[in-house]
Amino acid sequence: MRSTGRITNTALGTVDPTQGDLRRTNVFIVRATSFPNAQKVPALVAALVGELRERMPTATTLREQLELAFEAHQRLVSIHPFNDGNGRTSRLLMNYVQRYYGQPLTIVFREDRQAYFDALEQSRVAEDLTVFMDFMRGQHGKSLTYQLAAALPSR
Repeated sequence: MRSTGRITNTALGTVDPTQGDLRRTNVFIVRATSFPNAQKVPALVAALVGELRERMPTATTLREQLELAFEAHQRLVSIHPFNDGNGRTSRLLMNYVQRYYGQPLTIVFREDRQAYFDALEQSRVAEDLTVFMDFMRGQHGKSLTYQLAAALPSR
C-alpha cells in the first residue's frame, strides 16, 4: 500500500488519487484481460453510478440486493478507473450497497484471494457474472459465519 494515494505524472497530465482523479493512461495487468481504454473510463463510471441510482431503490429481496452489490463490485473493478486501489474501492462500493439495505457486509477473505481474482477474470472473459456471483455468495456465507462466531460469547 506504499503507492496508494501517490500522485502520478503521465504524458497526459497529473493524476491525484486524493482528489478522486480517474486514470488517464491504459492499464495492463499480468494474467488479466485488458481493461477499457482510459478515454472511456469517465463515461463508464457515470453509467454505473446512474444505473445504481436507478436500481438501488427497486431491489427489494435479499437476493436482488446482494446481486446488485456484487455486480457493482465486479463492474467497477472491471472498469478499473484508478491507477491503484481498484479492488479496495470496488469492495467498498459493494459494502456501501449492502449497508444501504441494512445488510451484513461481505468480506473477501485473504486466503481466498487467488480464487477471487480467478472469478473476476473468468466473469470478465466470459462477459457472464455467474462465476463471480457464485464465488461472492460463498464469501458472503463465510462472512456471516465469521461474524456470527465473533459475536458469540467465548466459552
